[in-house]
Parts: sequence; C-alpha cells; structure tokens
Amino acid sequence: MGELLTRITIDGVNVTDKMINYEVIDTVNDKPTTANIHFLPTISSDLTVTSDMLVIITRGLTTSTDETIFRGFVSEFKKDGTTYRMDAFDKLWILSRRTASTTYNRTIDAQAGVISAIAEDIIETHGGLTATVIASGAILVLDKFILRNNYLLERLEILKDTLGWQLYYSSQDDTVHFEPYGTSVFTTTLSLETNIGEIPEWTYDYSQMANSVKLVGAISEVETTESGQIGVTAGYTQTAIQLDHKPVSVKVFANAINPPTTLRDGGIPDSTPDADFDYSVDNEIDQVIWNTSNYTPGAADFVETRYSYYEPITVRGQNNPSIDAYGLYEKVEHFDTFVTVDDAEKRMNMILSTYANPFVNTTIRVFGVMGMRAGMTVTVIDTINTENRSLVIREITYRYPDSFDELIVGDEPMASGLPENDARKRIEELERKFAGDQELVREVREFDLMTVQSKSRYLEVLNGTNNPAAFILDHITQGILGTSTLGDLSPTYASQRFIWPNLLYEETFFDTDFRNAGATTATWTPPLTFAATQVARSSTFWDNAQTPVSVTLTATFTGTITWEVSGNDGTTFETVSGGLTTGVAKTHTFTVADTTGIQWRATESGAAAATVTRLNIQVTT
Repeated sequence: MGELLTRITIDGVNVTDKMINYEVIDTVNDKPTTANIHFLPTISSDLTVTSDMLVIITRGLTTSTDETIFRGFVSEFKKDGTTYRMDAFDKLWILSRRTASTTYNRTIDAQAGVISAIAEDIIETHGGLTATVIASGAILVLDKFILRNNYLLERLEILKDTLGWQLYYSSQDDTVHFEPYGTSVFTTTLSLETNIGEIPEWTYDYSQMANSVKLVGAISEVETTESGQIGVTAGYTQTAIQLDHKPVSVKVFANAINPPTTLRDGGIPDSTPDADFDYSVDNEIDQVIWNTSNYTPGAADFVETRYSYYEPITVRGQNNPSIDAYGLYEKVEHFDTFVTVDDAEKRMNMILSTYANPFVNTTIRVFGVMGMRAGMTVTVIDTINTENRSLVIREITYRYPDSFDELIVGDEPMASGLPENDARKRIEELERKFAGDQELVREVREFDLMTVQSKSRYLEVLNGTNNPAAFILDHITQGILGTSTLGDLSPTYASQRFIWPNLLYEETFFDTDFRNAGATTATWTPPLTFAATQVARSSTFWDNAQTPVSVTLTATFTGTITWEVSGNDGTTFETVSGGLTTGVAKTHTFTVADTTGIQWRATESGAAAATVTRLNIQVTT
C-alpha cells in the first residue's frame, strides 16, 4: 500500500505545507459535509482567510489529486497563537441558507408533479447549483407541493423522505444528487482479509421498526348539519345540544316547527351581555349550551345545527408479514405538507416498505481504498461474524495523516422521516402554519392623566391698523361723539415678521399656511404631489427685516424637480445650482437679496410624476 498523498487549496492558493491535519465527514443525512482543518500560524503569510472562501481537498495513492473529497466554503476560522483552525461546509450549505416561495401544481407546471423534477427545479432554479437527478417516474407524483418562504434544503428533505431516497452533494462531480439509496455502487469488495483493519461489530436495530402506520395529513374544513327534537333525540335537552364533532363555526335554528326556522343568536359567556344571546359553544365537550337566563327552548322544540369542523386527511396501513415475524410496531406521523389522500398514501407505503424490518449496521475501518463516498452501495464481507451484505455507506470520515477511512454502513436511511426524527421540521411547519393567524384581542387598560404641551411651529408678528370709522375713547380725532361709529369695528392686521426656531423653516404640507395658491398647480397635501411640469410655490415664509446671505435646503422627494429660491420676496428666483439630491443638504448663496422676504419654488422637470414629503430651509443672515 502506497503512502497517502493530499493537497489543500483555499481560493486557489496551495496551503498544503501549512496544514497539520484535517477531518472530513461526508454523510447522506441531508446536512452539508464538514471539513475541520488545523494549520500552522504561518498560513497567515500566504493569504488572509475570510468567510465563503472556496476550500478544495484532494488526495490519492498515486498523486495528491487522484480524488476530490471536499469542495466547499469557509464557515469559521479560529486562531490561538499556536494553531489556526478552519471549519468549512460543502455546497449543500447553500441550499440550507436560501429560501423560496413557489407552488408546483401537477396540472399546470412543467414538472407535472414528478417528485424528482420538482427537486431538480428547486436545486437549479432556486438554489443556483447543478443537479444530478434520477427520474422518479410519473407514477409517484404529487398533486401540489408548496414552498412558503421555506429553506430549500428543508423542502428537498421532504421530497427525499417521500420517496425514501437520498440527497447529497458530490465534491467529485460538483453536483447535488437526488437519487435512490445505493444508486452508485462501489465495485471493490470490503473484507477482513484485504482492506478492513478490525473485526466489525454488527447491530440489529428494532427501535425504529414500523409495520402498522397511521399518517395524519393536512386538515380540511367540512360542513355538516345535525338536527333533532328536545326530549326525544339523544343529547338534545333544554340545557345543551351534543354535537358529533368539534365545531368551528356554528348556526343554530330552534323553535316548535320541524324543521325549525328561527335563527338563534350566539354569544360568549362573561363577554356578551346575557340579554343579547341565546346560546354559546363549548369546543372542549362539543356542545351547544343554551343561555337559559335569556332563552330556553321548549320541552319538545326542534333544533337544527349547521356547523363546520376540521377533519384531517388520515390513512392507515400495515405490513402483515412483518407483524407475523416481529410483532406489532405502531407509528403515528403528522405531516401537514400533503393535502390529498393519494399523496398521504404514497408516504405511508414508503414508511411500511422501509421500516417493516430491523435495520442492520456496523462501523468499519478501511485501508488503501480510494473513491468511496457517502451514499454508495458497498459489499462488506465479515467471515468471523458470517456476514456478507450489500449496504449503503451512510457516513465516511476521511482523516489525515491517518491512513484509514472510517465508514458507517447499513441499510437504515439516515433521515427516517418518522416523528422522533422530525421534531425540528415539525416545529418550523407549525410556526409557518400559524404565522398568518390573527386574533382580535380586547384589553382594558387604565392610563394616568398627563398634560401635553404643544410646540409652536413658528411665530408671526402682526401690525394692526385701526378702522378709521371706529369710535375710540379719548382718541384725539376718533373719540368725538357723533363723528365715529360706536361698536366693534375690528382693526386690520398685516404680517411684519416670521420667527422660526433656530432659523429653520420646516414644511411637511399638512397645512397651507405658506402655499402661494395663485402660483401653485401641484397638489399641496402630504405628500406634495406633482404631475408633469406642475409647479409648487410658497408665499413669503421669511420676513424679519434682515437681508439673507444664503439658504441650505434639505428635501425628501421622488422624481425630477428643479428647485429655486428668491431672496427678494419673489421678484427674482435663482435656481439652486446642481439641484438637490433627496435627503442631502445643499447650500445656495443669494446673488440678489434684500429685506423683503424669502420664497421657494419647485417645478417638475422630468415630464413625469414627482412627490415631496418634507422640505427644510435653514437661513443664514
């Protein structure tokens, strides 16, 4: 047997001489193959390791590149001063990180319900990887298969379990395989006499057997009608009506006519006032309870209950030869993915064919053999224990510098699909199932009284002028009796000054205080909305007897808008040089300005719609 040669590259850089040891674990349990590598600290002189760098490990007895045992990405990198440790996952990791929302319908989509075709599309279209798929045929098909923001690998596991197949990524051909267990056969026989180093210990596992299976699929809402006469029909009394199923929605008709015609009002005890309802529903004991404080049916009244209830798709089956040989092993599985009886029966038959007999497995150490990978079928001969079996390599561990590979082989699928192995998937299914549920919650709270003080947006200083016709007591000219009108003739006011906190004008278009109505064609409501070429112009928003030097504009807007400002109360408008970018402040220095005031103008200039949510103008004087 020749010396084992190996090679490691990271993003194309050969770092084999910096490697101390590695361990690669390849399985068919739907999880990415892992690589754990230890390096000398000097690896840092060759490259700076970052996540998602491509790691390739090859080995051989003739050359270091005879076979590829790992191809994947860096997931974690640690250093402690003496060694560098790197963890990596193969490309199946990509499928465990990506999600999709789509539906495969047997009668509409190109996959026609063929499970292998659905798997291939998920891998390639949504996962971006290359698939190697064995056709599952047009007999075992699904009427509908749904992804609702599901991880791709999780949904592929369901398809794989439905067929009892295997799913794995092959570093040798750089593809994801979806195929029956043991499709690839390793032609070299493994035996104690040639390449197995220790006597194997064989295990016969009865714990996962299932030869009588009940499968519960998705639930459907079913409507029914039940009727009877109080005092005559069993379960019909003046206090309650017994139903055959657990009700979801209920309508109750009751009176002395057969069939009854009076629709009774339902309610909730301790929530609905007693005077407002005739009955309530107890879902725990499947009864209609009469609210006798408000309504009691007659001793011979007729009652008709129209209601709906949930009924799951349920199928049962058993394997009689297995029961005769090993006794009864019962299993119940809940699987919400399947929504038709036909799909559920296919799942049930797969379980019965796979788990009707005990599983046999063993662990062996193999020397001097190349080309094995998880998922292959291999013949194992153990003359000491009188075993000669064709088994599937469920897991293989490659170690360097060790000269042997450790194999776990058996006829048991790595992911059984039975309830005890599906806890994580079932929890996630329930989370998604109830993610869209809504509940109306009535809650009573007591709040402490508080005082809220509003903040003024701006202050306006007004100058008032007396009405010359008004009588003003003690006025030198308007206080002469008989010459002026006695009464409330209000003075007139003119704006003299606007005072803005921190010299900052803020416009959110919730009011029209500063809208120049005669010059504005855009719609001045939050947000300010423009059609093509429309204009929005303010009235004077700054008037404090000071000459402005510049303004800094910040606007939140969409579309193409030309912005202008006037430093002389609208006589001369100057275009803001370079325009505005939404959310970015831009300063404009006035060429012409005086003490008469500041206005702004915005014109849609892109021949399309535009909106402005907010405009701030900081004034510098």
